[in-house]
Amino acid sequence: YEHCARFHNQPLPKIDWKGLKANEPPGRIRFLSTVEYGALIAAAHEGLRPIIICAVSTGLRKDNILSLDWQQVNLAERVIQVKRTKAGRAHMVKIGAALMGALSRTPVAQRRGRVFDRTNLKRRWLAALEGAGIEDFRFHDLRHTFASWARIDGADLADLKEALDHSSIGSTLRYAHVQPETHRTAFDRVSDRLMGTISDT
Repeated sequence: YEHCARFHNQPLPKIDWKGLKANEPPGRIRFLSTVEYGALIAAAHEGLRPIIICAVSTGLRKDNILSLDWQQVNLAERVIQVKRTKAGRAHMVKIGAALMGALSRTPVAQRRGRVFDRTNLKRRWLAALEGAGIEDFRFHDLRHTFASWARIDGADLADLKEALDHSSIGSTLRYAHVQPETHRTAFDRVSDRLMGTISDT
């Protein structure tokens, strides 16, 4: 329209652009089942497996994982210090048992520089997906897998917000529909406590 006005001296039509603006589609959430995860790990190149384990264990973004330096990893304290996240701040994540096992395989003398082998990453990733028979799945979906599994196992949205380093709870609400397998409401928790006090009397 601006082209018409500028080069052809034609008036701009009055259009209600705000009224035409469509709502953004809901955030995409695709996460692995435990069976899919097992298949992916089995099909992955040995250099790719620790990267996948790190992504699912910590929920870190791809860039943070691939740029991870051994100086940021404290195996004694079982924590990883991310220097700068998407939100522009430092962020700390815990090292779980699976990731601890993967990281510990690197000899102490070799624990310097980049933590993970990024050789032929894209090729290895696509080969792993094909070998595992997994479709419609992106690397970022490993982060969704972390969040969804945590939610299913009982993590609340406040926990997820901190773990994922979201700037606001709004970004975390995409996981609100993922319900814990054993969901106990506030009513259930207070009722259990009251029953405990009755049994004590």
